Amino acid sequence: MKYLYEINIRVDSRAELLSIIQLFTSWSKLILIEEDYFYKREALRWFKPYGGHRAIKLCEYLMELGCLCMPVGFMTHLTEPPELKIEEKLDLNTIYTFTIYISDKLGYWFNKYYNSCKAERLFGINRSRYALLPGLNPRAEEELMLLGEIMAKRTLNEFAKCLRDFVYKSHFMEFINNHKNFYDGIARKSGLRDEVSKIIRGLEDLFGQEYGYVINIVLCPLYRIRICFGHMFNNKIFVFVGPNHLANDLPEFEGMTDCILNELIRGFTTPTYLKFFDEIMEYSSLFRYLGEHVKSTHGTWLQAFNAHVASALGALVKLYYMNVPERSIISYLNKEEKNGFTFIKDFYKTLDEYVKKRDKHDSFEEFFPRLIKLLEELDKKSCYNGWIPKV
Repeated sequence: MKYLYEINIRVDSRAELLSIIQLFTSWSKLILIEEDYFYKREALRWFKPYGGHRAIKLCEYLMELGCLCMPVGFMTHLTEPPELKIEEKLDLNTIYTFTIYISDKLGYWFNKYYNSCKAERLFGINRSRYALLPGLNPRAEEELMLLGEIMAKRTLNEFAKCLRDFVYKSHFMEFINNHKNFYDGIARKSGLRDEVSKIIRGLEDLFGQEYGYVINIVLCPLYRIRICFGHMFNNKIFVFVGPNHLANDLPEFEGMTDCILNELIRGFTTPTYLKFFDEIMEYSSLFRYLGEHVKSTHGTWLQAFNAHVASALGALVKLYYMNVPERSIISYLNKEEKNGFTFIKDFYKTLDEYVKKRDKHDSFEEFFPRLIKLLEELDKKSCYNGWIPKV
């Protein structure tokens, strides 16, 4: 089987624009680098005169949506600055972010108003059996999803318009061009191309499906140490990584294998999730058994399910393909369980069956119904046996 990949390791001017905007908002306390070093100082000095720009105010408002990765994911739907035109259709996860926020404000009213209405299909998904937004009946949720899509498009179009104005008034492209050697240098020194190539060779065997992904490892010199976000749409996978550490007043990105592995697994498995969307969401009630940290950082059952699979598969890749000692894997699983990934060991055990008998399965997609069976088993265990998770 032939696998075709394009691997890009670079600093992305769109991500840099967003992180510079975030420097002047409360986002800086959550995801931007705390340490003081020359590049951060130069960015603060260059853009400080534009601290009152509307783009910065709108970025601050986006904090209320409660999703740390949504803004950087949105930037991948834009063309490069200075044009910054919305080139790609907004992905469903971005729409979810707006919809969940709306449901907090209007969910009760929608639930009451649409209580007697019939549920219909939306985005090709049958919502008659469950609700993506906890506490809402399917029709109320459907209307909120439609409103969320409208709000996402209008709000983010306005944000993009303000970003274009910020680029022009702040001479952003001049700043980027002045630091081109810095960007090229940290990308070249990172050595991540070899690391990513090794990861992909393991994932090729693990998933057994033919993909044609464009894999973009985006280095973010203003992001917090060892922070990592992922985003995927169409055939593009983006992994945004902060530095591993600072050395001699420079950010260094080598040694970020764990973060990149986890996000790439999420990207590789997304097409399969979409094919089994209804089956996964049928067990959305399991979300209530997860730890508060997991609930707050992942927000919905689908995202939490995705994170369980990615963490378990990442541990198995390290065990079988990267020669990480088993004791380290056990320690990792214990830590994840303690952090609120209640079902991580169950997922690991089930997926271990897949890896050990890889030759008996055509692909990960062919094995996936076994994970749905696991959800059924966990659901029965929690509903009928009085199971209380240790979180």
